[in-house]
Amino acid sequence: MVNKQVKRWFNLGSQKIRIVLILASILASLLAFYFFEPTGKGPWAALFVIPVILLGLFWGVKIALIGGFLVALLLLILLYIAGAVEGTLLLVRVFVIGLILHVGVGVTVGRLSDITKQLRKALNDVKQLRGLLPICAECKKIRDDEGYWHQVETFIRNHSQADFSHSICPECIKKLYPDYYEEE
Repeated sequence: MVNKQVKRWFNLGSQKIRIVLILASILASLLAFYFFEPTGKGPWAALFVIPVILLGLFWGVKIALIGGFLVALLLLILLYIAGAVEGTLLLVRVFVIGLILHVGVGVTVGRLSDITKQLRKALNDVKQLRGLLPICAECKKIRDDEGYWHQVETFIRNHSQADFSHSICPECIKKLYPDYYEEE
């Protein structure tokens, strides 16, 4: 019981874990800014990418673009307040580099997340027959999981990617149309 609740809470698709991860990453970014000197030598700048990565993972490219812009702007403001960047040209340069970095990471991660979702959906849509098929010995109908009987062609078409084209084998031609059968 507890194991199911823990799994459900830590499910990456749940709203709770998304909010917690985003808040934790924002907190980590802010703490990193204050604990490492803002000269570009410390690893603190890399932590500003975490919120953008999470936005891309959970909400896709559009939200990651907005988040990348906002994080780059936040980084610029924090650097300006800390006095690490002086001069308009340097401020613009820091903002543009931060914008390219954060938006680029956000778009990349968001696109990967979107592709992963599409692949999962496609994988769920794949039809594949497995196991034993209950088939009537006389009429060759197949019973489905609900107990209904279907023609072989219909059942296989609905449960696989195969289609049927009909033909008659030489033995059946001989039996059904003996007047038209030509022996080789």
